[in-house]
Amino acid sequence: MNSRTYTYNLGQYFSNVVELQKEQIAIQHTDGNTFAFGALDALSNQWAQFLVEQHIGRNDVVAILNNKTNTSYA
Repeated sequence: MNSRTYTYNLGQYFSNVVELQKEQIAIQHTDGNTFAFGALDALSNQWAQFLVEQHIGRNDVVAILNNKTNTSYA
């Protein structure tokens, strides 16, 4: 990724990171368990598909509860 390229879309930025670092650790929990960028990307795509199936779209408001699990970060 070029350091002079600015991405203002968080989803696109994350996709770029995944493309470059798919096997790198994205999340490391205090118990030592790790989760790679590729796995986090796949999980976030599952959540996106779920939201689409629920007819949730652009400009809809979705509450997020982060209980520090891989699913929460996706």
